[in-house]
Amino acid sequence: MSDMATPQTQHDEWIDSEKACKILGLKLRAFQRKVQSGFVRRQILPPSADHNRQQALYSLEDVMNLKESKDNGASFAVAHTSAPLAAIAPTTAIALRDLQQTALQALARSVQQETKPPDKPWLTLKEAADYSGLPEHWLRRRCKESALGFEKPLGINVASLKRPKWMIKRTDLTEAI
Repeated sequence: MSDMATPQTQHDEWIDSEKACKILGLKLRAFQRKVQSGFVRRQILPPSADHNRQQALYSLEDVMNLKESKDNGASFAVAHTSAPLAAIAPTTAIALRDLQQTALQALARSVQQETKPPDKPWLTLKEAADYSGLPEHWLRRRCKESALGFEKPLGINVASLKRPKWMIKRTDLTEAI
């Protein structure tokens, strides 16, 4: 992650993480997640005589904007960008939301295509459950009952009696549904 070290101007005030957490009412880890998400700009100062280590300072303006949006009940889910919250225009936020929805829909379509059972005449118990939406235990019980001759066979056992492996004919499954 790159830190956005911007030159200080007269309007920029920088505070440490402790003050930022008090203003926002957040714990340090939650505040760090907001910084990593790009809601608050961070400036790293080199070690000085007062501090042996680098010191991170945060934009007071960004912290106040975040507090204001939190107080107004706004969601923090808009900005997963490197821009601070104050720099995101309302139209850009809407465009980001639409882009996220489009991406999620595309992902859902690809997952559905991947889970589509192959077009084969015989299905395993798991494939039959996925295809029909019925629970595996219900299908297993129906296969056992049909093997005993109580009703029309739903599936056949292709393994041993102690550890059966049921194969279900797709057409029989469609009729049973």
